[in-house]
Amino acid sequence: MKTFLAIIIVAVVCLVVFNYLTTGEFKLIPSSNVSPEEVELMRLSDEFDALEREYRQAGRGAAFGGVDTTGDVSSIFSEMDEIEKKVKKIAKEGSTMEVRGKAKKVLEGITQFKLDSR
Repeated sequence: MKTFLAIIIVAVVCLVVFNYLTTGEFKLIPSSNVSPEEVELMRLSDEFDALEREYRQAGRGAAFGGVDTTGDVSSIFSEMDEIEKKVKKIAKEGSTMEVRGKAKKVLEGITQFKLDSR
């Protein structure tokens, strides 16, 4: 009986972790009410995170190896500007307050990154 309960508990924990990684919410069963705006916002947020990692890698490459990463950095910032435009549009025209709030949080992250990187 203890083994069965342990298996059930592990399965529930795995399901919650999987749902958190895929939807960003701690729920046992993911909600299917994710609007297309929210999906786009999550995609843009993931792209921003990837660009932030690329920027940090370029900085390490320049610091440790003396590699010229000017082109990489300018490319990262141009992509970042495109993401920022799309997120601003969602923040302005979002269908719900929740979507607009999430978009504003992503914009705050982008703004903070730009301030820190210059």
